[in-house]
Amino acid sequence: MNALSRLRTSGISALRTASLRTVPSTTSSLQRARLAPALSSSRGFAVGGKADAPKPLQFEQVSTADLEGDEEREMMKGLSVAGHDSVAQARTKIELLHRVACRKGIPTYVDPSTHYTVLTSVELSKGGECCGNMCRHCPFSHAAVINQ
Repeated sequence: MNALSRLRTSGISALRTASLRTVPSTTSSLQRARLAPALSSSRGFAVGGKADAPKPLQFEQVSTADLEGDEEREMMKGLSVAGHDSVAQARTKIELLHRVACRKGIPTYVDPSTHYTVLTSVELSKGGECCGNMCRHCPFSHAAVINQ
């Protein structure tokens, strides 16, 4: 095996072992198709997406009908779809998106600040154990994360 072949093989292995959990929602379907083998982990998360998989929930899709209780309605007050958010507003949007996505059974949502697709705790719990990647909504309390 020549040096170029080794480099290509090691680069692909590194991408596969990185086990990335987020892909920008602006990525084209062709780019997703190319990235899917490298981005999907051994735990069965299909980042590239399947035709029958639900689309990630976006903040623009959340309506007052999706909210449960006075707490969520109070959280929604003062949040806008457009414009820049303060850190507190961004966290509130993430919390609302996560709650609504879990309740509706949608496995992912789009982070309103970064536009990355994020897995919900319900979807992560299907993996059975912590993956060690510091997932935002880890249902296993980041048990496999190694402190560095």
